[in-house]
Amino acid sequence: LLSEARRAIYVSSTRVYAERSGGWVNEDSPLAAGDPFVDALLAGEACFRRHAYTTVVRPSGLYDGGNPVMLRPILEGLSSRINSGFTNRIHRDDAANVIVELIKRDFHGERLPATLNLNDNSPVTTGELEAWCFRELGREPEGQRDNQPRANRRVSNAKPLAMGFSLKYPSYREGYKEAVSEAL
Repeated sequence: LLSEARRAIYVSSTRVYAERSGGWVNEDSPLAAGDPFVDALLAGEACFRRHAYTTVVRPSGLYDGGNPVMLRPILEGLSSRINSGFTNRIHRDDAANVIVELIKRDFHGERLPATLNLNDNSPVTTGELEAWCFRELGREPEGQRDNQPRANRRVSNAKPLAMGFSLKYPSYREGYKEAVSEAL
């Protein structure tokens, strides 16, 4: 029962931030309002905060290095029609490692932050990410796909870095390497 919990770690999303113009966001940035998905995330965060000491962990786009979603259309030869917005990501292993370390630190009596964004060190535009993937694959785009515009924000990971966390996959390059190698 949540009411009996001493500490909670609630996994939310960086989608909660209002920024849409390519600017940087951190844990104190303004939040979006009126989006039903964001409202549900924020209601979940608030519920946990009411019942236990809570650290809200907000990962950006989680991905698996063996099969990242954004690589699928590239392997089909398609680039994004809308590609100028920033996209943010964190490898699932890095996100899991930070959460495990937070639990350990809490167990040892260390003070944890109320909110912590999880993102790699390299927010990048969709176009830059796709161009890198195509170069690594030694291919050229054969067409374009329709896609939704990205949120277009850059998520700062300064707080977890200041806490001493390091990433095994500091950018999409290291994180996508396995999938790109397997595709060759």
